[in-house]
Amino acid sequence: MQRYWIAAAVLLIIFVAVFMNRQESSQKENGAKTAENSEVMKSEEQAGEDDESTADEDAAMEESREAVASNENIVLLEPAPDSLVPSPFTVRGEARGIQGSVLTIRIVNKDKSIAINETARVRGGDEKTFGTFEIKSLAYVFTSAEEKTLEIFAVGQNGEELYKLSVPLRFTLTE
Repeated sequence: MQRYWIAAAVLLIIFVAVFMNRQESSQKENGAKTAENSEVMKSEEQAGEDDESTADEDAAMEESREAVASNENIVLLEPAPDSLVPSPFTVRGEARGIQGSVLTIRIVNKDKSIAINETARVRGGDEKTFGTFEIKSLAYVFTSAEEKTLEIFAVGQNGEELYKLSVPLRFTLTE
């Protein structure tokens, strides 16, 4: 029995090491987030996995339910299309029918390169009813004023992008 627990602990350590290595590689490629903001986002994502939201978070989500962009399965509540977005910023909305309850949220440059790539857990909801998602403190360092695109989508079993919602945004420049 002890061998089982030791093997499980070793596998967990390997998994965490691989995950952390992927996170570091992604941050180096993107060059858009600081280590401090990455730690904040990780802790918020882990808190979201517990599905125990505080009354303050629930009140903030119910505060504004007006959709700024949507498709059949994803409703974006903020940021609004073509808005000037400061750093850090929040992406908030609702989704339904999302396999695995996780959405990919990314910022794409005009040349199709990915500037920011994150995931958000959808809390609540199912095939017919909408659940909520939110990522706070997304930070960036952009030095060009070109328009970028916010993409929100689910990833299918074969890696295909499902229910993609694309919204143009403008970002404040970082000096």
